[in-house]
Amino acid sequence: MSEITFLASSKPFIIMRDTLESESPLHQTNEEINEFWVSEVTFPEWRNSLKKVFSLPYIYEISTIQHNQFIHYIKTYLEDGDSVELAYFSNQHDLSHGVTRIIETSDPIIINLKSLVYQDRSGTYQMSTRNWIEELSHKLYVNEYSVTTIMKPFNG
Repeated sequence: MSEITFLASSKPFIIMRDTLESESPLHQTNEEINEFWVSEVTFPEWRNSLKKVFSLPYIYEISTIQHNQFIHYIKTYLEDGDSVELAYFSNQHDLSHGVTRIIETSDPIIINLKSLVYQDRSGTYQMSTRNWIEELSHKLYVNEYSVTTIMKPFNG
């Protein structure tokens, strides 16, 4: 089995390497920075399957989402009104089964970067304005049974 994670975005998702290198609070090597990448999903079968779980138009395969680097980049990348959705699949060779599981299970995770609220099936958690990136890095913000929405709404 080969796992895979996808990201859908409200606008084209472009990783700006200079942002990663200059603004990241983490001291990372170039190798660690280069491990963070996205690639547009062009395979028609995958795109069609993913459109069943994503509501946003731009769909990418993404790496290293369980690192602070991803969270920091999202914080920097998202503008007011933007959002991204994430979906993780443990077996990329059986994507249709994973999509069906997400649709049937529907266990969403919602992260609001304006109000710093994390919400999942177990409840709602208010993150601290001082160390929310660290707090979020300890949360499960992507799993096989849900689509995670990370948003930065116009008003909190």
